[in-house]
Amino acid sequence: MTRNIPDAVRYANQLLDKIMHDMGLTTDAALCRVLSISPPVLSKVRHGRVPFGAALIISVHEETGISIKELKYMLEYGVATARSLQLNTLQHSKPAIASFV
Repeated sequence: MTRNIPDAVRYANQLLDKIMHDMGLTTDAALCRVLSISPPVLSKVRHGRVPFGAALIISVHEETGISIKELKYMLEYGVATARSLQLNTLQHSKPAIASFV
């Protein structure tokens, strides 16, 4: 039997997993220590009982350096979509040309 997981919950878990991977963390307990949140709060976010709120977004931003705009985008559209958009933007951006006078 397959469970239908709401996009918001799936995207929150994708983001938390990405953060753990990028920071070299192997457990949710380690992530909780880094983000200064309690394990029950993280569990509730992972299970969709508590939203990925502003305080958690700010904490993630402060610890990872990921912009708040990008974090919100990942939570709304998913990590993979944000990555492909970022790669697409990089491929189509014009190179900066320095002007020397």
